[in-house]
Amino acid sequence: MAKKPYTNETDSIQHIGTVTLWPGETREVEETLIPGQTAHQESPQEPDPLVLLIQGNAPEVIAALPTLDDEQLSLLDEMERAAEKPRKGVLQAIAEEKLTRADRAQAGQGETSG
Repeated sequence: MAKKPYTNETDSIQHIGTVTLWPGETREVEETLIPGQTAHQESPQEPDPLVLLIQGNAPEVIAALPTLDDEQLSLLDEMERAAEKPRKGVLQAIAEEKLTRADRAQAGQGETSG
């Protein structure tokens, strides 16, 4: 983070991050913590779609499985298994989706080797 000189132009003590500034005092502070400072602030990150999905109810998660690529499906599987209370129905649906994809891939390879 960039630091920038800041002067406390008030009649009160100011605290900016971990820096205490007495009235009239100038010190280096984190630029993004300066009151009223808008330059160089990072825009809020978009929430991860998989995190939003896993927070949904089981039918919503299961309905979305076919729209996920293989990597997303594996990540979702890991996220569900790591949950405080993994949902058996979601885990079963993920496993079935993985099997369906494996069967399709195997069938596709059999057709091309012909």
